[in-house]
Amino acid sequence: NDDFGYDVAFNMAFVGAGQGGGRMAEAFYQLGYRRVAAFNTTDMDFKELSEEIPKLSLEVGGAAKDKQFAADQLKGREEEVWDLLTRAWGNDADYGLVCVGLGGGTGSGSALGIVDVVRKYMESKGKPARVGAIISLPTVTEGQQVARNAISAFRELYDAQVSPLLIIDNARIHELYKPGMSALHRTANETVSQLFHLFNQLAAVHSEFITFDRSEFAQLLDSGIVVMGAADIGEVSSPADIATAIRDELTNNVLAEVELKKGKKGACLFVGHGD
Repeated sequence: NDDFGYDVAFNMAFVGAGQGGGRMAEAFYQLGYRRVAAFNTTDMDFKELSEEIPKLSLEVGGAAKDKQFAADQLKGREEEVWDLLTRAWGNDADYGLVCVGLGGGTGSGSALGIVDVVRKYMESKGKPARVGAIISLPTVTEGQQVARNAISAFRELYDAQVSPLLIIDNARIHELYKPGMSALHRTANETVSQLFHLFNQLAAVHSEFITFDRSEFAQLLDSGIVVMGAADIGEVSSPADIATAIRDELTNNVLAEVELKKGKKGACLFVGHGD
């Protein structure tokens, strides 16, 4: 069971693949989510993760940015991933989210195979196969091999119609926060995990004024690529103050920039003090 002192709309479950994906999953564990697992090709990449998180290493010494090598190593060992999910997730997961840094070999190479296992796992528990992904894009300075991995893995996940698909853009983190290299991934992961959790929490709040419930939250999560933001709006003197805050927050955060005019569904929640 998750470790919250309040209700959330959905039991979210996370599996981090590769070092980058493991750090993303860890950020959700730190918020109180307990259906969290980590997968890798070497146990060396587990050292930054909480001891309590169930882990699976294929123990092949890592993938060394070789996407195809990682994909090949997973073949025939899918049952071990299934067992990992059994230990970490149990029977009550509503959404399975695969967390991956797309530049490396392990995450980008294993992502599609893990998505397939997660779908079958959800169905085996009598749940809808709601499988999404939280992915990070590398910066341009990380080299051509990393870029090729990212493009190839992104296309595979997009074609597999994972939903929700949240895309963290590491280049934008540099622009917005200018963190040192050691703080880059932590900044991104904490920002996105807190945002995602905020809406999971708000969708479980009952209000006499308006309802944004779990079914409406699910409509958004099931619609493909998702962007989100939250802003503290101080004084409001005209509707333009609100519109500007919404626009600025959706276009100036750590998630990858998208063409908002092509969006199919949206929600805007106003949260105020009881007074």
